[in-house]
Amino acid sequence: FGANGTKMFVAGDNNEHIYSYNLSTAYDLASATYNQNYDVAIRDGEPRGVTFNGDGTKMFVAGDQNRSIESYNLSTAYDLGSAGYNQSFYIGEDGSPLGTTFNGDGTKMFVVGDNSGSVYSYNLSTAYDIGSASYNQSFGVSGQDSTPAGVTFGANGTKMFVAGDNNEHIYSYNLSTAYDLASATAFGYCVQRRRQQDVCGRIYERQRLQLRFVDGV
Repeated sequence: FGANGTKMFVAGDNNEHIYSYNLSTAYDLASATYNQNYDVAIRDGEPRGVTFNGDGTKMFVAGDQNRSIESYNLSTAYDLGSAGYNQSFYIGEDGSPLGTTFNGDGTKMFVVGDNSGSVYSYNLSTAYDIGSASYNQSFGVSGQDSTPAGVTFGANGTKMFVAGDNNEHIYSYNLSTAYDLASATAFGYCVQRRRQQDVCGRIYERQRLQLRFVDGV
């Protein structure tokens, strides 16, 4: 989602596009209407997750095909029509990165990979600049789900949520130190999916402390 919940973004690995939708009521999917799309096929044929920096001027796409996070600059915030390719960061720790997110100030990037069933963290010396990223640590979640497909955090970084594709659950973890995977402990599962067979995306709505989902990516 965009910062105020009036724009939703979906990564589609079938058509290799990122899709945007306008929401007339913030975070209300019933109010969503299709807006536009952006073709990322030239960079990765299997986009599996999408997120933005704090002001919507950078978009990040998790690419399963090339094992990379791709960044794009947007001259107009959250406007896919203004997007242009910036750079990529190869995920050597896992052969199948399916989702990515950042901490609040953009100095930590998190990637979930289903090959090893782990969440990986990277330090960025320049905020939201994936060219400055270096590997930090990992946290295994295969004990809860062997094919994690998405990751996000609560507002203060002391709760992490992981979408599990295999068991169709959302799992929560407590972090005694904000955004520090070494301090994470399993807390429980908070959502069980029954209507859909594939969990490939998730968004944490910080203002309302709810979980939102995107199907079909």
